[in-house]
Amino acid sequence: MRSPAAITLLSLIACASFAAEAEAPPAEADPIAELVRGLSSESFREREDATRALWDQGDAALQALREASASDDPETAKRAAEVLEKVELRITPDTAPEVIEHIRRYRTSPQNLKVNHINELRRRKAYFQLLKLYSLEKRPESKAELAPLIRGVAMLGAREALAADDFGTAVQLLRMSAKEPNDLMALAWIYRSMGNSARAWRSRPLPKVWPPRIGKSP
Repeated sequence: MRSPAAITLLSLIACASFAAEAEAPPAEADPIAELVRGLSSESFREREDATRALWDQGDAALQALREASASDDPETAKRAAEVLEKVELRITPDTAPEVIEHIRRYRTSPQNLKVNHINELRRRKAYFQLLKLYSLEKRPESKAELAPLIRGVAMLGAREALAADDFGTAVQLLRMSAKEPNDLMALAWIYRSMGNSARAWRSRPLPKVWPPRIGKSP
């Protein structure tokens, strides 16, 4: 038989647990999930606002957009797929209209005309979009034909990113084109330069030779 003191203690513990549960704040709603639900709103304005807001979320909404693009609701799937393509291609409201147009025409052009849009995108320094479009090519013969035009794109973009102290973009571009030996060498140099400290990275000068010679201090 439990003593009166033990019973009292158990009662206090139970009351405290109940009070803690009662006082616990409700879980916050996931804002991205709320926006995805807005894609199927009965209000056109709300659908438009949710679409734009998801676009503004960028990479943070990628997973939710991938799932929503496979939704059974046609409106949700269509809008999510459109935003997903923009986010994956890093198309933002600030992206030049000419770049967006060349991307659109590249996606719908026959193989013999894609070269023109690749050249235009390269001239406009749309490095990320170029590498992404190339990675999305499914046919081996298409990739083989476009490969010479893509070669060196990651290096050009990385150099410009490094000059702007944007080492994150430089790494991303080189990782997207990591099959090129020069890109691998440059990527290794960046990792070595960055170490674990962004401050240490910023204090290091750009290499005079590109790609730098791995194993020697720049």
